[in-house]
Amino acid sequence: MTNNRHLKGIVTAFEWGNPHALIFVDVVNETGKVEKWTAETNSPNTLSRQGWNRIPLRPGPDHLIGHRVKGGAFYI
Repeated sequence: MTNNRHLKGIVTAFEWGNPHALIFVDVVNETGKVEKWTAETNSPNTLSRQGWNRIPLRPGPDHLIGHRVKGGAFYI
């Protein structure tokens, strides 16, 4: 079993802060229940060198791909 996840949901917030920026996503699961996911990115320093800024993701539909943390939390 793999922990890789492809999330399709609504981006609800983006926090630009140290040590990592965070993306918050509401994902509707198979049963119709909303799961609140958090995606951790690189540091703001690394992101800014890659062309990101404080507002790279606006709230709305989006896709995220990541590796789910151990323990099954809604965190990639």
